Amino acid sequence: MRRTAAVLALALLTLAGCTGGEDDEPVTLTAQRDGAYAQPASCTGLGVEAGARVKGADLATCVDESLEAHVTGRQTLSAGQDGGVVNVTYSLGDPKGYESGGSQDFVVIGDQAWLRVEGGWVESDPDGEKDQQLAAQLAAGLTGDFVVRTDSMADSGTWRVGRPRTIELRQGGTVEDAWPVSVSAPYAAGETTRVTRHVVWLDRTLSPVKVELDATVDGSAAQSVAEMYDLGEKITITSPQ
Repeated sequence: MRRTAAVLALALLTLAGCTGGEDDEPVTLTAQRDGAYAQPASCTGLGVEAGARVKGADLATCVDESLEAHVTGRQTLSAGQDGGVVNVTYSLGDPKGYESGGSQDFVVIGDQAWLRVEGGWVESDPDGEKDQQLAAQLAAGLTGDFVVRTDSMADSGTWRVGRPRTIELRQGGTVEDAWPVSVSAPYAAGETTRVTRHVVWLDRTLSPVKVELDATVDGSAAQSVAEMYDLGEKITITSPQ
């Protein structure tokens, strides 16, 4: 997601609670989209129809702004056959919030983070031990990029829209009339990464619900699938105790 994009959709964020601070009390963030989803103009003007071609930069803007408009959601991220599965609950509002479980466990609420390491959980402290510093770096570095990376899409050339179809998500159920938008040709995503297949699935509201990516990284094949669901729904993120 481009760093210049406004991640903080303040007008759409409802904080039902952000509490904590005492040593014996967990920190809790509750958030959701405020009201019905308003489709961004960048998505409305994308021109999605079977056979249409869209610019990678325009698709990236639509994906960015759609996720920001929804504010909250859940994601299942899988990497290859042996890469494990990560389940993430997130809020892109202010304060930001991420809760990850599966093959990677961490919680981020605002500028605080908790990271599970061997032996249990550690809380972020930029001046603390190594693991605490890693947690602090996590809190400082996580943005909406963690949900869908779109920065390289801006320079990926042309994408083609396929015919809508029904797809099944791991945890998000069935998505009917999902539009597959596929990059037309391989492209470079950094000095050592070449993307060979990239498909963004958009639902009827043109919200991103699935992203499939095949690439070579330092000459080795890599695959990932990200699925988004419960967009805009109420979520609660709580620090570990």
